[in-house]
Amino acid sequence: MSWYTPQAMEAESGTVMNSGNPEKYEIREVARIIAEMTNVGIEYVPRDEGDITERIPDIDFALSFGWQPKINLSEGLERTIEWAKDVWRSA
Repeated sequence: MSWYTPQAMEAESGTVMNSGNPEKYEIREVARIIAEMTNVGIEYVPRDEGDITERIPDIDFALSFGWQPKINLSEGLERTIEWAKDVWRSA
């Protein structure tokens, strides 16, 4: 991956570096997109108190090394779904 830079490799051991797209997405919307891409239905259940309702990674640390996101959510999900199908086929 392009974020494996000398500066990133010198980061303190145990440091977390998020990668992703800095856009905010509701978990329900991501689930809906995945369901459409896979032709799978969704059963919505009541949320538990404290459940996460949206996702937005803090990618500032990765950005500080010059890393930039290049893949949008839809393309990333498509690639992940195809990868998972390949893994399941070969199992």
